[in-house]
Amino acid sequence: NAVYFPQTSNIAEHVARTLTCQGHLAPLPLHTAPVYWDFDRSLSLYPLPDLVVVADKFEPFSSQNLECQVINPGSFKRQDFQFHTYVPSTRVVEESQVPGEMDIMDYGY
Repeated sequence: NAVYFPQTSNIAEHVARTLTCQGHLAPLPLHTAPVYWDFDRSLSLYPLPDLVVVADKFEPFSSQNLECQVINPGSFKRQDFQFHTYVPSTRVVEESQVPGEMDIMDYGY
């Protein structure tokens, strides 16, 4: 089996650690994910960036490993229009949300 399932339930931390330690966006063996070598360098995380956005349907998370933030904003619609903002000068990830109709009515717009 090519995928290791951690014993703890903190999948976000495991994903962040795997991506940053392997230095690649597809850290799988060749028999699991064949590599097109001409374009493999485009998936490399060397040098390690300040922020990696995974962006899939998994629950939203934010985790840090080796001074690199790994975030997944999750599904925009399923999470009540929540998203993450990143402030590069302070390296802070903040959760944000688009106000709904009821929130707008509370402000008197």
